[in-house]
Amino acid sequence: MGKLRYSYGNNTQDKDQQKKENYQILMYAKDCYDALRGMRRKARYNRKMLQGIQWTREELDAIEEQGQRPITHNVISQIMANLNGQYLAGRANPVAVARKRECAKESKMMSLAIENVIEVNGDTQQDNKNFTRLATSGVICSRIDYGYISEKDTYDVITQNINPHTLFFTPLIDDGTNEAIDIIGTICEDSIDGLIINFAKDEDDANFIKELYHCKDDERSNAFTRRYGMLNNQSSEKIDNMDFLSPADYDKCRYYEIWTKERRKVMRYHDYASGEIGTTDMTLKDIEQINQERIKQCIENGLSVDDAKLIQAQSRYEFIWFYRFMTPEGFILQQGESPFEHQSHPYILGFFDVMDGEIHPVISNITELQREINHLYMQADFINGNGAKGILFYDKKIFAESGISKEEVQQGWSAFNTAFGISLPAGYSLNQLVQQFYTQGNIQPILSLYSNNVNMAQQIIGVNQAIQGQAPTSGTPASRYAQETANAQLNSKPFLECMADFRIRKYKKVLKLIQQFYDEEKFVEVAGKENIDYNPQIRDIDFDMSITQEITTSNYSITEDDKLYQMVVQGLLPIDIYFELSHAGFAKQALEVLKQRQEQAQKQQVMMQQQGQIPSETMSQGMESQPQLSEEQISQLIERIQQQQGGQSTGEEENGYYQEEEEDYDNNRELLQQLLQK
Repeated sequence: MGKLRYSYGNNTQDKDQQKKENYQILMYAKDCYDALRGMRRKARYNRKMLQGIQWTREELDAIEEQGQRPITHNVISQIMANLNGQYLAGRANPVAVARKRECAKESKMMSLAIENVIEVNGDTQQDNKNFTRLATSGVICSRIDYGYISEKDTYDVITQNINPHTLFFTPLIDDGTNEAIDIIGTICEDSIDGLIINFAKDEDDANFIKELYHCKDDERSNAFTRRYGMLNNQSSEKIDNMDFLSPADYDKCRYYEIWTKERRKVMRYHDYASGEIGTTDMTLKDIEQINQERIKQCIENGLSVDDAKLIQAQSRYEFIWFYRFMTPEGFILQQGESPFEHQSHPYILGFFDVMDGEIHPVISNITELQREINHLYMQADFINGNGAKGILFYDKKIFAESGISKEEVQQGWSAFNTAFGISLPAGYSLNQLVQQFYTQGNIQPILSLYSNNVNMAQQIIGVNQAIQGQAPTSGTPASRYAQETANAQLNSKPFLECMADFRIRKYKKVLKLIQQFYDEEKFVEVAGKENIDYNPQIRDIDFDMSITQEITTSNYSITEDDKLYQMVVQGLLPIDIYFELSHAGFAKQALEVLKQRQEQAQKQQVMMQQQGQIPSETMSQGMESQPQLSEEQISQLIERIQQQQGGQSTGEEENGYYQEEEEDYDNNRELLQQLLQK
């Protein structure tokens, strides 16, 4: 790509033309960003509703004038918490599945590599945040790239969530697919030091970047000094009031990452000698010379011309993705063709509901119901408050003779713990001066309407009382309660499936980057699973990959372990194979101890054979068969597993903190003893 200061070329005319084209691309990106203001407006409104900021300023002032405190019954937060719980409970891990049976080993290797990427990037938490973002804005985006991870001090695939408020893309979408998108990118901000680290290759490049942002060394000498007194409160104001061209912070430099799909004339070839397929910078004349040379070699070797492995090439127009890192003035920090073998941009977009080009978040379905719920709640509170206070009547003429003014009466009656000293007129008692009348407000219709609105909001999203785990009313059959739970899940299923589809497409791109950039053997370590050495030759294997969802719930694992156990009981599966496939927590430790016992038994048999205590044939038969363990060996094996799993008793166990873990361990211990007796 060359140095930054020579990005436009040496010709002055070419430089001016290129600068003009780049600035037009920047303005097109700005138009796309402005066209998505409706999506951002809905996202801001829904975010505030989810956070409980549901009253307007005018409504708050009116409520406070009545001497009341605004009350918010946040049904949206309750519904989202349940949806989030459903997502986390049913969240599955991505699994790479080869379409060819002989590539099963490679499938397992790729699956573990993907799980390693998930752990390195903390992708589980990222997806959880994306889940909430999808509900509030209707749009989620992740960026998949390969680079240096400073915390791990290694190069690996990097996954990053993108805030929709900084995102722009072609708004002309019909059904949420990415086919119509020809531009996509993000608004980025970084310090001048960060820009120099990311884009400068030498001192000249660093000075060029400083000139672009009008920065002097004395002004940017200390990152903490220049921020003194410039920080704002931690709030969403910067995101809500973001401007496309101006940074929100004084010490930040604005730039843009812009990916555009452009038409280019390319030479696509297929080399039958090596099997390679792709594009090349060679011309048709160059390829023809190579083919003539191969034909000549075939003739010299006495082969037929038809046996020559030639190169087929064709010049045609194709779409190619280009990237540009650009300043607000249109200067290029870095540019080039897509470096990815998947020949696309690094972004993954997900939409919940897109119809006729309009993005509709799921929370927007119940925001008006939420406001109505708050209004009904406040109406009931007003009626109860007024009914409890009642109306005070007093004789103004006679009461004035007591020496207390009207204002003092009003203030004292509404205040708490007030005392009056009065002089009662002759022949009058206090009850004759003042009289309190109470009214009984009928709030039952309001409460009924309030309850109906809450139930309606829950039914729209698919979170009713049954799926929340609330106790059913008396006399409700269990079958009906289970059916209500299943029916409620149908309403929320489209939203959950949208998130699952996004993750599938996301990890497909992760898979492609793994195949491209893992170019040497690499030790892949996944917590709680088998560690492997990744073989880069997997990229040369011709097989298709797809992503499926692996069920990892505890009930599923128990069912699978029970099937394996039955196979051991029936003699169809050796015990060591059971430990390799089992999901039990003791399986790995038990397998290691069992292998040690087998090795010790084999060594004892060899020593006894050398001493002539057992015949060679008996010894060979014992080597082939699985050694039987005595009761003492089984007890020692269980004690060793207990020590490896930290089974010593603690004070917390005495308090019952680990009661559930103890029950699980007892079950595992019993199962292990049964298996070792087979």
